[in-house]
Amino acid sequence: VPEQSIIPVGDEHFLFKVVDGRAQRTKVEIGQRRDGSVEILRGLEVGEMVVTAGQTKLRDGAQVSVAGMPPASPSAAAEHKSGGKS
Repeated sequence: VPEQSIIPVGDEHFLFKVVDGRAQRTKVEIGQRRDGSVEILRGLEVGEMVVTAGQTKLRDGAQVSVAGMPPASPSAAAEHKSGGKS
């Protein structure tokens, strides 16, 4: 992940995942750092979206939007979870 997404707290490291349009503070175990990127050993799965800017003002559970994407509407989220329109 981009190095700027990591939030150090003492000896622990956190980041914010985006889950259903909301920030989810997540503890991660980091590995190697290289060229502005950090290897995540535990706490994040391939393909999960992480916050890379604005973490200092962000709180767990806060609604977030993804740059370049329209905000998700509740009906769109329901359609996504059910596999399409009813």
